[in-house]
Amino acid sequence: MAEPLMATSVFDRLLKDRIIWLGSEVRDENANEICAKILLLAAEDSEKDIYLYIN
Repeated sequence: MAEPLMATSVFDRLLKDRIIWLGSEVRDENANEICAKILLLAAEDSEKDIYLYIN
């Protein structure tokens, strides 16, 4: 199921600030997405912090 446009743009904006949001239980699909985001941000700048918010 696709996310609404506003929700997608909010999460894209958070990612630009090196913030990863986890708002549901961890499953294979979102675990892979979170790992990919961490790898992407680490590759962009390995010295900057990455923030993971868990709700």
